[in-house]
Amino acid sequence: YDFIWNEYCDWYLELSKVSLRSDDPARQRAVRYTLIQVLERSLRALHPFMPFITEEIWQSIRELAGRSGDSIVLQAFPRAEADVDTDACEDISWLKEFALAIRAIRGEMDIPPGKRLPVLLRGGSELDRLRVDHLGDALLQIGAIDRLAWLEDGIAPAAATGLCGDLELLVPLADVIDPAAEIARLDREIEKANGELQRLAGKLNNKNFVERAPEEVVAREREKLANQNSTLERLRDQRQKLARLDS
Repeated sequence: YDFIWNEYCDWYLELSKVSLRSDDPARQRAVRYTLIQVLERSLRALHPFMPFITEEIWQSIRELAGRSGDSIVLQAFPRAEADVDTDACEDISWLKEFALAIRAIRGEMDIPPGKRLPVLLRGGSELDRLRVDHLGDALLQIGAIDRLAWLEDGIAPAAATGLCGDLELLVPLADVIDPAAEIARLDREIEKANGELQRLAGKLNNKNFVERAPEEVVAREREKLANQNSTLERLRDQRQKLARLDS
């Protein structure tokens, strides 16, 4: 499930768009070949568990994948290939870490997934710089990034920050949101979170509730209180960052 849903349908399918949109026919053919071959072999692996849908899809793609036969049930079970490009695997792991850091910034600052962001880079290693050069197009695609630019050490713009190993990723907030409007929204969220925090604290400070309620119920309420504290701290931190931009 993780391989099909996450690695193939999420990461690889999205990354393949970079090659499919390129002007290089050989590059386009290579990624199409990989897409269809991985799908066809995955269908054979899944067939014992999902017989009907895999048969239906396999019948539609068998010629594209260079397979022949009347049914997927008559095909050989796929075998793993021993050769693994470890450098490529490490590059993709780095790219995923980079993209997830940008997604975390979007989530933290409530930035829409499709809004293209400028991303500033600071620190990191020589390998990070090589990877940015080599994987730049993929980073722009997978992270919905508008542009990538390197900052000199010591320069500290007002920005939301993420990390990819030792590489610092900065998204200048003034370029992507209206600070005043976002502060107003956060104030409403903080007020709401504060109210919920007070309600939970009052409940747990009630001796009758703590003594009479089942232990699992009390534990669940304490977990809610801890989560609400974390939420409130995160919201206040966001507001503080935005207040510096708006001043």
